Amino acid sequence: MKTKILILYLVFTWTQSFSNPDSLYNEIKYHKEQQAHYQLALTQLELAKHFYFTERNYDSTCLYTEKVVNYFTQHKNDKKLGYTYKLMGYAHNYIESYEKALQYFDSALVYLHPKEQQLSILQVHTNQGIAYNFVDNPAKAIDAFKKALDIAYALKDTSQIVINNLNTGIMYNVAGQISEAAEYLIKSIELAKQTQDTTNLIKSYIELGDIYVNQDKTDQAKTYYLQALDMLDTTSFSRTHVSLYDVLGYVNEQQKQFSEAEDWYQKAYKISKQINYKSGMAQLLYRMGILHKVKREWQSAKSDFNSALKIEKQIGSLYDQLVLKNELADIYIQIKSYERAEKSLNEVINQANENDLIRPLKQAHKLMYQCYKQTGAGTRALEHYEAYRQIEDSIYNVQQIEIVESLREQYETAEKEQTIIKLNTEKTLKEEQIKRQQQLLWSIIASAVFLVIILVLLYLQFKRKTALKRIQIQQQLFRAQLNPHFIFNALNAIKGYITAHKTDEAAEFLTDFSSLMRQTLESSIDEINSLATEIELLTAYLKLQQMRLEHEFKFLIDTASVINTENTKFPAMLLQPFVENAVEHGIKNGGSKIEIHFTEINNRLAITISDDGPGIENTKNTSTKKHHSRGMEIIKKRMQLLNKMAGWEIYYATEPLNNKQTGTVVKIDLALITLFD
Repeated sequence: MKTKILILYLVFTWTQSFSNPDSLYNEIKYHKEQQAHYQLALTQLELAKHFYFTERNYDSTCLYTEKVVNYFTQHKNDKKLGYTYKLMGYAHNYIESYEKALQYFDSALVYLHPKEQQLSILQVHTNQGIAYNFVDNPAKAIDAFKKALDIAYALKDTSQIVINNLNTGIMYNVAGQISEAAEYLIKSIELAKQTQDTTNLIKSYIELGDIYVNQDKTDQAKTYYLQALDMLDTTSFSRTHVSLYDVLGYVNEQQKQFSEAEDWYQKAYKISKQINYKSGMAQLLYRMGILHKVKREWQSAKSDFNSALKIEKQIGSLYDQLVLKNELADIYIQIKSYERAEKSLNEVINQANENDLIRPLKQAHKLMYQCYKQTGAGTRALEHYEAYRQIEDSIYNVQQIEIVESLREQYETAEKEQTIIKLNTEKTLKEEQIKRQQQLLWSIIASAVFLVIILVLLYLQFKRKTALKRIQIQQQLFRAQLNPHFIFNALNAIKGYITAHKTDEAAEFLTDFSSLMRQTLESSIDEINSLATEIELLTAYLKLQQMRLEHEFKFLIDTASVINTENTKFPAMLLQPFVENAVEHGIKNGGSKIEIHFTEINNRLAITISDDGPGIENTKNTSTKKHHSRGMEIIKKRMQLLNKMAGWEIYYATEPLNNKQTGTVVKIDLALITLFD
């Protein structure tokens, strides 16, 4: 779902006024009677222009251009054909029939003359880019806008240079290429200011705001949006109003100002409806549905998503339809209407598979897993969870391939540029060889010294990177050492369930166990997680231990004293060995409770992990001593590496829980670092 407003008004104006439509109808009637086919075609084309430019009646424009194009095709009138196909593409863009618009633009480019009709070709490329945006093909949209921009520079058409810099920046932002987006948008803003082009200056400010939104810098984004709002003409409404009000609503929603967000969404929806902007209406209904979901207003959210779905079916965007069906299924799960959720998700899975739409398919499998898990159908839940993970892994692999390919292209481009520079330098040196022999000698000496310095620096950098890589690998090995005894016991527990014919319990245990294994593997790759991710892993680990030990103990994880666990960095899997010790030495020796508390104190994070087992002194001579010592050795080495690599300043101490020397409490103290530090 998106609302990206591109430049949809035409880039040329007509100096002549169009004839009265009544007189055109009379001319058409006369030419038919006289069988003057060429004059009839020209008059019908004039009537199509009138409907497009004067009445904005795009359906009638399409009707008359289709009549005209047949005649011009038979008589091979290329110039008229090129113009007619272009007008047909414009009209289909406005009625949001983008696939047809692209077909007509391709036909227009076949017939338009590259030298005599450069402005028309520029206009076609601009509107091609608009259509590609709405069929979710940003790469082709960027290519089209760049072609239009090249022609605009050749024609020195300032207006078109502004428009296509803006549009190229917009599409780079859509594609997630932020630096390229900023480069084109800044060009657009500078030129729009010089030419006092208020309309495009507003759009450029909106897009710069969008870049900051993508970086979660909502305050900076709001600054640009409000600048655009101050310049906006409120005497008449356009898609620009829809876009600006939409992003203002989104920023307020991200800042948890839900009432203000809904007000902006309502304003944008009202204008979209007024100007019959279907994509805008669907987008805003989706936005309001998400907002109502956040507020847990399920019926309102369901109504919004259903209304958006009806509009998307008219537009024909299957991808957006599947996104909305997933949202509806999520609501059905929340209100425990599992049959409706299952029906909606089956539709999404079938359509997504048929059309190779990966992301809606992934989300559908994830929701189906949640649905079956809540209804107790453990086996089916596991099937969909595995399908979800397979898609997630495939998406990750594709992303890695794209990254490697991008780096390869960058390398080849840089290599070509270096070759060109080298050849030019050699040519210059040859031309001035006699006059500058002494300078050349000094240049060679300087180059040799510089090369030696570079080689020394590269060698030192290589050594530093090698040492750092070795430390990182050690970190990964430490993080990956989940107790093999626990894994063995967990598999035995699953075997016990299966032997006892408790298939649902076995499936549920296996699902949770596989999820924990995946979390553990992911954490072994990432050096730093959020505190929320660490707590999620500990919760999953303790729940599995509860199931394995048949709920012999309870546990509590208290984060009430931490301001924001999502935005707090934390060394991956740092606490798991301590919690494992609490289970092995505390709970299995008679304990019944584990408590974990997180507290912020003077910009540091204090953590306590306690159990009510027999205590340290009473378990020193047990058979678990060897395991305990090895675990503590790994923990100490891990903390030393973390302190050395990133300056976490981690300290810990273990002591009895009370004066009776029973129970154990581990106190851990480390630096409090947020994602924004």
